[in-house]
Amino acid sequence: MELKTPRSLIIIIIIAQAAIIKSEADGLVSQHESLMVDVERQKAETEHLLVRGYEQQQRTDELLADADAARDTARRAVAKAEDTLREANETLRTLRGLRAVRTSS
Repeated sequence: MELKTPRSLIIIIIIAQAAIIKSEADGLVSQHESLMVDVERQKAETEHLLVRGYEQQQRTDELLADADAARDTARRAVAKAEDTLREANETLRTLRGLRAVRTSS
């Protein structure tokens, strides 16, 4: 013999169980509300730090490009100075050679 439960009783039991579950869920949310607020704050702080990190990376890239340009300029200046020194030494040798020729004549 099969026992039949009226539908209205099943609905009442389901509603009561849903109310219990909702109450437990509300309790859990309430217990962990400060944790959730802290996580949201940390998330916002992390996003801010990420933006700052990207900005600092861009600034670092700009400074590195400036440093590379300055190094290239310095290398060109050194090369020109070495050329000038080489020319000056050649001129000095030429003048000393002329002086030697002049004093020997």
